[in-house]
Amino acid sequence: MKKFTIIYCFILIIGNTTNPLPLTYQPLKFADAAGIFNKSIVDILRVRQEIKQFLFGKFIWSGAEFNLEILDQNHNTTGQIFNLIMKRPETFFGASFIAISPNHPQISMFITAQNKDKIINFIHATTHKNLLSRYQNPNQESINTNLFVRNPITQTLMPIFITDYAIENYDIRITHAHIGVPAHDSKDFCFAKINKLPIKLVVTSHENSKTSSPQIDKTTKQLTAAYHGEYSDCIIIDSDFLNGPIHTAREKAISFLIEHAGAQEFKKAITYHLGNKNYSLKELQMIEHTLQRENKPLSESQKELFTIILLQAQADFLTIVEQFLINVKAVKDLIIEIIDESCKLRNKMDAYILKWSRMETTESEKTIFKRDINNCTGLSGFCTELIDFLEDFASSCPHALENLKNLKHT
Repeated sequence: MKKFTIIYCFILIIGNTTNPLPLTYQPLKFADAAGIFNKSIVDILRVRQEIKQFLFGKFIWSGAEFNLEILDQNHNTTGQIFNLIMKRPETFFGASFIAISPNHPQISMFITAQNKDKIINFIHATTHKNLLSRYQNPNQESINTNLFVRNPITQTLMPIFITDYAIENYDIRITHAHIGVPAHDSKDFCFAKINKLPIKLVVTSHENSKTSSPQIDKTTKQLTAAYHGEYSDCIIIDSDFLNGPIHTAREKAISFLIEHAGAQEFKKAITYHLGNKNYSLKELQMIEHTLQRENKPLSESQKELFTIILLQAQADFLTIVEQFLINVKAVKDLIIEIIDESCKLRNKMDAYILKWSRMETTESEKTIFKRDINNCTGLSGFCTELIDFLEDFASSCPHALENLKNLKHT
């Protein structure tokens, strides 16, 4: 799998570039010559390709799809099952709970006699809110159903909560259910902390890796933030037969689920539903331009729908780039300088990526991004800016690229 990844990225280098502009910033040249980007070049190329695929509706959300059986508070079967998809089945040993949307089409399966009134009141209070408001203000409120499922790989019990905190997530949008892996997802991490749920680290960086490592408090030995760990050289730990390289573990997990849990691989391009059709982000940008050019006013319900689609697209985009954003924080000053040079070379000094990189605030990059990008045109433009920058960045690291080519032949 490692060799496949290297070959795949090499193909991206020689067959998928447009018009890269070489950067001359000296600290970048020194860092490249020192081998700083020898490993991260794979992830730079990967994230660039994934942003491009996302823009044109070609990004494939892939993982495993399966059913889980609901157990009552005594851990006996209720005879009910529900469908889920999981993007990273290799992290199953770190899964600790299930989140169910209040809009689940079979929500009655999760209502028990013991807490019927509380659950119904919670569902009623949540679903009667304006849908746009729920998207704009997701919160950590939840209700414990006192029901469980068995983790299909570890066989440990996982509690089921009804909650809206992951309303933007792709898996929630498709199946109305989400598997929480707190150590490796920011929203899951916050939810687990609030509800005192287990947070088990199962992905980490290799001992000699130059990529970021999990943030662990020296005193408590506990994670202080979720570690996404989607780098090509990450490894799976504390996961029995899945331990080892992350891509190998993924294959093993999916094979196990297919054989023992009746699962199947899930692969679907991320697009957005408008009217009776699905559209890519680029197509939505064109629709916005057409509406603006023809001066066609939208009804309030149409405006809400466009905003909800934008929030979904923002969430999908941030999922793709989040690990990259975390990693570049370690070299933020360098990144700012090379973004600046890239924008100058492309004569795009009004680019949002430049403004975004230079902001000095205590707000997170996510918060700033979601506040400033207020339509699909803006998000599409930001994607294009990032694609151009990452291409300039990668093509200006000849040492790292040469190292990648050499690995291809080993």
